This record gives sequence, structure tokens and C-alpha cells, in this order.
Amino acid sequence: EGSHQHIRHYGGVHIGEQCLIHAGAKIARSAIFQSVTRIENEVSVGVEAVVGHDCHVERNTVIASTAAILGRAHVEESCWIGAGSLIGNSCRIGHHSSVKLGAVVVQDLEPHSDVSGNFAREHHRTLRDLLK
Repeated sequence: EGSHQHIRHYGGVHIGEQCLIHAGAKIARSAIFQSVTRIENEVSVGVEAVVGHDCHVERNTVIASTAAILGRAHVEESCWIGAGSLIGNSCRIGHHSSVKLGAVVVQDLEPHSDVSGNFAREHHRTLRDLLK
């Protein structure tokens, strides 16, 4: 039988200037020695939001309450990550994208994407299907 092992994260966290880190937000440090989880300037991390290990969140991005960005994901500049949404491991969110409330993203998004749903797809398609 195996035993439980605790694996330490040896890297760090870099938080840029003029960031807002709200109550209960969790930012995991990098799992890799001499590497960092990076939050650039002017990023807002909402109440109870999670930024996983080795993530990179570029400037002027909003991560709303209870959103989760999982390990190694990269959110480019000026994005909106809606409340309760989930960004999967190693996904890249293109600049100026909007991930709506509760969306589940499991693949990379092109710049200027506007997605919603589980699994996330173009927001106007999701709305059209809901209104049928």
C-alpha cells in the first residue's frame, strides 16, 4: 500500500503594482524552484478566487469572485474572468477576452473571445441555443 506524501511548492509569487487581492483569494506559488506564479500590474483577484501554481495573469485583468484559474494557465492582458468560471490547466486566454459567469474553459481561447457555458463556447451561440 502507498502512503500519502506532501509535495512542497518551492517557487514564489510575483504580484505587480496597483493590484487588488480581495478577501479569501488564493494564489498558489510556483511548484518549480526559482520560478514564480506571476500576477502583473493592475490585476484584480476577487473574493475567494483561486490562481493556481505557475499561472501568468497579464495586466489590466479582472478575475471575479470564486473564479478558478488552474495550474500553468496564462491569461493575457485586459481579460474578464467571470464569477464562478473555471479555466483549465495550461489553457491560454487571448487578450481582451471575456469568460462569462460560470463558464468552463478547457481549451485555448483566441484574442477577443467572448465565451459562456459548460463547456465554454462563443457567447452568442450559447444565448441563441438557450432562446430556442
